[in-house]
Amino acid sequence: MVEIRQTDRDRLEYVSAMLAELRQMAGCEECGMLSYLLEMAYIEARDVMERDGASGRGRNKRDAVA
Repeated sequence: MVEIRQTDRDRLEYVSAMLAELRQMAGCEECGMLSYLLEMAYIEARDVMERDGASGRGRNKRDAVA
């Protein structure tokens, strides 16, 4: 798997936070499809960060010490 750089991780954090807010706003306006698509994008951003966390972060610390 490809490791995500910290700047990219920060961007993903920001994007996922904005997607969560937009989804909440769209939900208030009863825009079902828009809410759904925003939620799917939010979940995808979180999944990318979780995959990186499971595969890349521990490796960085170990490699830095070695």
